[in-house]
Amino acid sequence: MSLLNFIIATARRTFVLALLAGGSAGLSMVAVLAMTNQALHNPEIVSAQTIMVYFLLIGLVVVSRVTSTVLLTRLSQDSIANLRLQLSREIISAPLINLEAYGPHKLLASLSADISSISNGIMRLPFLIMNSAMLLGCLLYLLWLSWILFLVAVIVMGIGTQAYRWPQTRALVFFKDAREKNDELYKGFRAVCEGTKELKMHKPRREAFFTGRFEQTIKSYADSMVGGRKYYSFAGSFGILLFFSVIGTLVLIMPKWIEIEQSALVGYVLILLFLQGPLEVIMSAIPELAKTSVALEKLQSLGLRLNPDAENEYPPGPGQEDKRPIQFKQSIKLKNVTHKYYRELEGSHFQLGPINLDFNPGELVFLIGGNGSGKTTLAKLLLGLYEPDSGSIAIDDIELSSEQYEEYRQLFSAVFVDFFLFDELLGLENIDLDAKASQYLEQLQLSHKVTVEGGKLSTTQLSQGQKKRLTLMSAYLEDRPFYVFDEWAADQDPEFKRVFYRSILPDLRDKGKTVLVISHDEQYFDVADRYIKMDSGQIVIYQNKSVEELVATA
Repeated sequence: MSLLNFIIATARRTFVLALLAGGSAGLSMVAVLAMTNQALHNPEIVSAQTIMVYFLLIGLVVVSRVTSTVLLTRLSQDSIANLRLQLSREIISAPLINLEAYGPHKLLASLSADISSISNGIMRLPFLIMNSAMLLGCLLYLLWLSWILFLVAVIVMGIGTQAYRWPQTRALVFFKDAREKNDELYKGFRAVCEGTKELKMHKPRREAFFTGRFEQTIKSYADSMVGGRKYYSFAGSFGILLFFSVIGTLVLIMPKWIEIEQSALVGYVLILLFLQGPLEVIMSAIPELAKTSVALEKLQSLGLRLNPDAENEYPPGPGQEDKRPIQFKQSIKLKNVTHKYYRELEGSHFQLGPINLDFNPGELVFLIGGNGSGKTTLAKLLLGLYEPDSGSIAIDDIELSSEQYEEYRQLFSAVFVDFFLFDELLGLENIDLDAKASQYLEQLQLSHKVTVEGGKLSTTQLSQGQKKRLTLMSAYLEDRPFYVFDEWAADQDPEFKRVFYRSILPDLRDKGKTVLVISHDEQYFDVADRYIKMDSGQIVIYQNKSVEELVATA
């Protein structure tokens, strides 16, 4: 998608009005120049009416420029706002496995660097359009003055345009290379921000980090940007040379071969000198528009839609609009479910399954096994975050279709190992929200640190374990039928760990909730109704073993 197509798709009417205003400004400016040229050669034709028209045209130039600038600035800012929102929605609606494959650094680069490049490109449009209108108007005026001189000017400009394409192509190569390196840069920036403690604690690691690939990427990115700008600078300098070559040809050479009226020649020089300003604006906008084009291509390569007016994410599937919401009354079953993915560290593929499992309302299930055995992957399949490569998920003996996964996920509340804590209780429309939240804060032993007012948390500056308790509070308030906790108690102190296993989990089960707990805490295995052990992507269900036997084989 080109920048122009994106703008038109965003607000066609505003764009057309801005074009008309910009064209009016450009043509009015050309008319002012034409009147100035006529007045210089024929002072006797200047009258009161001429003066009035002259100043009216100046006024029209000002009004048209302001109108075009305001319209296009509003359009550009609205476009950027819509694009940021749409891309954020697209990221959330994209398959989780694709997002994990891209990596957060690439997504952050798109949301920041690419959006910034597109914003800069759009902001250039008002000036580009107005100056292009001036250029077109001036060319028409030059044609009216002398078609022979116009033909010479057009031929020289055509040669210059073709000569400009080579450095432009080379510059685009550098800009694309810089954009690819930008992904790596954001990966380094994330390491600086998230690995600060580790880098502070280990000097050799810190020095190796800053003098290694991170420094090379920074310098390589700078070299690519310099390379792109260098070619555009060469093209711009060549344009100035060509520009004055045209003036020199018209003034010094053409009069010796062709009889040209002095008024036409002076008019040509006047217009060409004036055109230097608009041409510089156009030339300076081209590099920014080139980077905008690269950014748009990068966004498209991520498979993200760029139309801000696109349909809402997670649209209902065919025939799903009038169906009742999915309900969990009897069972959720995984039938011969498999999932395969690539492990970079091992350099091999890992397959989970085939898995056959069922979960019933009001039961507490523990999922155990060694690291890398597939526990979290199984949880993501159960939650509908991954779709099975083969097999199916059935709820109350009705198999899910791909279009139903979004609705199916709404049955679950989950707290992951790599959880994210929002500072607002979003999406919970309960008139007693603050009161209920305060009640849970008391139960979670956080009331002395956190308060809730208007659904907003007073602070999130807490320890990791305390933050996890806040995510548990949010899960409580969601009041969904199925809860999944991935190593939730790992960051808790012994006292609250006991509260979690001996009080919170049984309480959820007693309320009829289904609870799946991924855990290594052997001393609390006796709390569960059922156990599932993962080993190399396969499962063994220990329903009849005692806790002692289970611990012995764990």
